[in-house]
Amino acid sequence: MAGPVHLIACHRGATESQSLKHLGFPDATVVSTRSWVYVADEVQEIQIVFLANCRDETTTNLAIQGFFEWLAQVQEEMRRARAAARSRIVRAISREAAVQPQVPAPALKKSKRIQISQTQSNKQPPS
Repeated sequence: MAGPVHLIACHRGATESQSLKHLGFPDATVVSTRSWVYVADEVQEIQIVFLANCRDETTTNLAIQGFFEWLAQVQEEMRRARAAARSRIVRAISREAAVQPQVPAPALKKSKRIQISQTQSNKQPPS
């Protein structure tokens, strides 16, 4: 899903149910770890990350770092999945092309040219 990701630092823990209540839709995508909860709704194109236990700079940075590592891993997996899908499509097209006989394209009819004489093109319409 594309778009901005909203980061919300929570002084205490964050749970899936709290995240879904905040979003307002129970059928959203939720990924939960000890240090953060990611919730996304594809219909509204909303992405929110609740960072848990942000009591000091160190725990906040660890939560953010963990989320960004997960995000990079997911993006790489998505790229690999798209590449595999493209490979399957190319193989299917190749197999189909090998099975079907090559049919020549129908010949195009030659169009008749209309010639306008010089005198016809210079005539002025009556006023």
